[in-house]
Amino acid sequence: TKVGSIWEMTESFKIGEVVKPKSPISLADGIKKVFNNYQEYKLGVAEYRKAANWTKVAAEHLKLFKKCLR
Repeated sequence: TKVGSIWEMTESFKIGEVVKPKSPISLADGIKKVFNNYQEYKLGVAEYRKAANWTKVAAEHLKLFKKCLR
């Protein structure tokens, strides 16, 4: 569902489906869509892992901190 920021990553990286809240039919449709196209979603998960790994995130924060200190 569109709660918090996880849905943005879901859409950006194509790692799942955003569904309507409190809708069992929407949830079931989202699950079916993911299972029917699982290989595509696996590629999105791999891309997300590259972008969101802790080493890369830490390096980005360090770069920002250094920039602020200048």
